[in-house]
Amino acid sequence: MLIELSDEFLSFSNFDDDSWATALDILLSSFREGSHLLLISSALAKHLCTSAGLSQRGKATITHAANDRPERLSLLPKLSVRVLVSPTSPTSVDSFQEGSVIRVPLTHFQHLASVQKTTVLGENILDSEFAVLIARSYAASQRIRPLLAFEARGGGGSTIDREFDQVQQSRKLCIAIVDSDKQAPDAPLGNTATAILRMRSSDKPWAEVVLLAVRESENALSLRLLSDLCETEPNFREAFSRVANLCENGFGEALSYLDLKKGLRMDKVYSIEHSPAKDWWISNIIELSGRITPLVHTDCMAEERCKTPTACECQVALGFGDNLLKHSIEMLNRQTAQRTNQALCERTHDLWSSVGKSVFSWCCASPPLRT
Repeated sequence: MLIELSDEFLSFSNFDDDSWATALDILLSSFREGSHLLLISSALAKHLCTSAGLSQRGKATITHAANDRPERLSLLPKLSVRVLVSPTSPTSVDSFQEGSVIRVPLTHFQHLASVQKTTVLGENILDSEFAVLIARSYAASQRIRPLLAFEARGGGGSTIDREFDQVQQSRKLCIAIVDSDKQAPDAPLGNTATAILRMRSSDKPWAEVVLLAVRESENALSLRLLSDLCETEPNFREAFSRVANLCENGFGEALSYLDLKKGLRMDKVYSIEHSPAKDWWISNIIELSGRITPLVHTDCMAEERCKTPTACECQVALGFGDNLLKHSIEMLNRQTAQRTNQALCERTHDLWSSVGKSVFSWCCASPPLRT
């Protein structure tokens, strides 16, 4: 996270108070360790070096950050959020068209957890690792040196809301990446997403929730990335041919809401409880019937129910299996971020840009200082 020391400290002279001095020392230690980025003006750096009772290491840290100010200023338009530290201002969030500024008082950093590396929290560890890869791709697209500092954690699926609240209460910086579990564009959010959004506290802005615009992490994969994956996972080819057929026939939006791990049979479509979501699938499948779904029985379609629900044979899409995300992460780690960006499509580009910008903003850091 980029953390800026406000020039309000130019008129601040309370560093004789141990609590203020301790908070400043803890904050500076996070930059020395490479956990975050420090933005400070040259005037404030000079002021603090002469009046804040800093150690030689503290002075070296501030001087180094002041020297890097031009580079860090150039980063601001590419961030969605930053932290602004002032002497006594209460915790608040200012939102602008270009992003948000989290304002906290210096005493916020009396807590050691507040300066630790940002937690990237996913429903499982693979979701967290995938989010970081998206952030690296964003950095590459913006020609940013992709230095990230983070702790990737899995929240145990349906218990991620409790895990998120624990991190939130600790004052640790945290960005949670959550599946929407939406079955269609106008479908409601799933229980997990609803629970964590309810748990999020507006008076604790150091913890953020990013809700994926697609059903699950796997749905953020473009058709070309799925195609590339077939080169090392040939058993995926049949499932890929089905989803490719959907895209070729104008139903590429289905890739955002399909269960790519398990696939989709018509009995599952007929059993969708949310009527608009059910209607969305049925209307699209009827429109493309014969081109994408030769195995869908017309009599079942006419009655909108499966006549053999215990052995449905009408397969809209085949599943890639439970290890789809794992294999995708392995592939993405083998290739450059530039190649990954070239493989994105209209459906996935904006999602990767938005999620990548958010995760990068919360995790950007500088190399550890040897001072």
